[in-house]
Amino acid sequence: MLSRAFKRTRIGRARIRIWSAGCSSGQEPFSIALTIADNVPDFQRHDIKILATDLDSNMVARGRSGRYSSSDIESIRPALRDRWLRPVDGEESIYIFDDSIRAMITFNTLNLLNEWPVRGPFDAIFLRNVIIYFDNDLQRKIIGRIYDLLDDSGFLYLGHSENISRMSDQFANFGKTIHSKISQD
Repeated sequence: MLSRAFKRTRIGRARIRIWSAGCSSGQEPFSIALTIADNVPDFQRHDIKILATDLDSNMVARGRSGRYSSSDIESIRPALRDRWLRPVDGEESIYIFDDSIRAMITFNTLNLLNEWPVRGPFDAIFLRNVIIYFDNDLQRKIIGRIYDLLDDSGFLYLGHSENISRMSDQFANFGKTIHSKISQD
């Protein structure tokens, strides 16, 4: 779905900002980067940045390394694996993402309950399977802060078990887990 939304709204735009909040060990931001590389042949000529944050500094360090086991990457289409990953010398069944893919992503530790040293606007924010761990008041607060950082034509991606209608009336459904920002103008 990201590729359709990306093509539909942003393909001609030279500056793209995406935030993967709660990125864990980095599979989500790398998947986003691969989707971009697969759909935008000249992606390296564009100003495309993916911010990947998580509370767990160990997970952030793992993502930052760009190194994954063969079982971690088995769901990636073979053509993409062959193009954008290479085996790590001397380490059996460990692969690393190409520098051009890793260059799109910045990994940082971030607690969503504290201050966010991030600036928008973001074209897409992925908050999948994160806010289910917070009570209703914190969910509303986080979604409100997300709204403020999202571009007017941006998309918010939530997990299947997360229901935006309980948290905010500032988003319209674009799909089951994809929501578009409703402008307050």
